Order: sequence, then structure tokens, then C-alpha cells
Amino acid sequence: MLKKSAGSIVLFILSATSLFADEQLCIAGDAVRLRAEPSTDAPVLREYYYGHRIFKAEPVSAPLVIGGKEGRWMKIENKVCALNCIDESGFLFSGFLRPCSETEEDLRRRMLDTSIPLEKRLAFRRLSILLYDADNPAPSVSARLLPGGKSGRQGFDSMTCYIGCLPTTYNWQVKGGRLIVDVETTEMDYNPPVEGDATAQKSVRFRCEYRGIEYRDYGLRLVQARAHDPRCVAIVD
Repeated sequence: MLKKSAGSIVLFILSATSLFADEQLCIAGDAVRLRAEPSTDAPVLREYYYGHRIFKAEPVSAPLVIGGKEGRWMKIENKVCALNCIDESGFLFSGFLRPCSETEEDLRRRMLDTSIPLEKRLAFRRLSILLYDADNPAPSVSARLLPGGKSGRQGFDSMTCYIGCLPTTYNWQVKGGRLIVDVETTEMDYNPPVEGDATAQKSVRFRCEYRGIEYRDYGLRLVQARAHDPRCVAIVD
């Protein structure tokens, strides 16, 4: 009996791993919870959003159903990177994991589907405004668009933050088919109150307006509604 049980356990682990063999995994849902233990009662360590990449996932439970989805608890080892990378670990339910090739295609198809209201397509997506310029590099601003017109500061793991992401707040709305984003962030103060202070920053507010979404080689880009404003070049993911 013992040998048979051990063999069953090995078979379970191999079959579970083969579900995602040689596949880069991504989160297939919004506000998916990373937990401290493989249980829905365990403390929440973090929430992940659609398309977030997972570096390593290993099954640690038998098959079960949570929220109408079939899957297993997976032990996650992940990295979150901006200027530096930090390691994250915890437990996710595999019902909210899919190969990244599938989540990328699904997200692109949904974001370009004009039959879906723009505000629904944009809810929970991360908006990154690329202040990067080859001649005058600057940190990007990045935050997540939340339902109700506010934002969450969950843009710091974005690979679009070429030299870092600044703390940013968006107030956003869709009006007349256009996305209007009021941005509040910071930038370097080149005329600081204290002369010679190379770290001084000042608050900056500006508005960006967009009339749609298009796909380019580097991702989903927002199309500006007015004359090109270099402060408003933005992508969503």
C-alpha cells in the first residue's frame, strides 16, 4: 500500500506539472490573490492582475474547485522589478494561471474590441506614460486604472519603467468616447528651494486625452485625441 501511495503521489506531481510544461505562465484574471498558505482562508500577500508573469510555479495540492474553476494550489516564486528586483513567494490557485501566449492574445483581442465600452476595456489595466526620451531620459509614470475613475499604485513591476516609475495618481473618465486622464506625479526640480539639491522634486499635474487604442509592435498604445503631446505617450497592459 505504501509503495502504491508513493507512486500515486509521484504520478500526481508529474501530471500536474505537465499541464504547464515548458510554458511561461501568466495571471488570467484581475485581483487574483497571492496567499501565505494554500487556502482561501490564508492571509492575502498581494493581488496580481491579468497578464502578470509568473517566474516559477509548482503544484502542492490535489485537484479541487474554487470559484467554479478547477485547478490545484501552486507554490509561486516570483520577481517584481522596477529599479531593483525583489523576490516574492506564496500560493496561487492554478485556475487563474494560463500560458502567457494565451493571455497576451486574449488581452489584445479584448482591448481592440470596440463593441466593448472603452471604460470596461480599461478597468484594471495598467496605464504607463512613457516619459522616456533618448536625449533626456526620465522615469515613467505608471498606475492601475480602477473602476470609478481612480487609480491604484501597482505599476512599479512594469517592464515599461525603463529607469524607474514615479509615484503617480490618475483620475480618469470616458466622456464622448474619449478617455480623459488627469495625471498627478512628480518630476525633478531644476530650480530647487535649496541651491545644489540634486534630489529635489516638485509636484506636476497635467491632462491627457485619448480617442482609442491601437496595437503596435511593442504593445497596446493609446491614441492621443489632440495634437501630439510628448508627455502623454502611453501604453496599457
